[in-house]
Amino acid sequence: RRHMAAIKWILDGNGNWTTASDWNTDSVPGASDDATINIDGVYVTSTGNVTVNNLSLGYGSTLIINSGLSQRFNVFSGVISPALGQYASGEIDVKNSVLVLGKDGSSDGFSNDGVIRVTASTQESSLLLIAGNLSLSGGGSIYLPTSGSGEVLIGGDGGPSTTLNNGCN
Repeated sequence: RRHMAAIKWILDGNGNWTTASDWNTDSVPGASDDATINIDGVYVTSTGNVTVNNLSLGYGSTLIINSGLSQRFNVFSGVISPALGQYASGEIDVKNSVLVLGKDGSSDGFSNDGVIRVTASTQESSLLLIAGNLSLSGGGSIYLPTSGSGEVLIGGDGGPSTTLNNGCN
């Protein structure tokens, strides 16, 4: 049985989430792992199903989720760092994909002190599903697209929920 590991992005440049050599353990973070991306100016792209226990995005690092609606990027808990001095805030860009924050029935939460940007092309859609607790603080923001179809679903899979879409005020 594999135990939880703290896995850090070490590539001083842009790369793909699934490239094992870009992580300090030479393995891609899994469902029981804590993943950290904390290099200013780095863009990490995910194009497939991913589940991590905890995600920490540092100042100026960006996670781009571009896997299509048939795939999910699941994060049980975590934090996106706010902007600090000359550094941009941490950011997650959800592009024509699904991002799930939290886990049904869990008291763990996700703290967004940076930016979550839900974008979609005119033919595609994106979804941010908040299944647990989400805290917006320190200027934390969620942006929805001005075209295409993007929405934020607050509530668990299959349970009561609230939906915000790009037509809301």
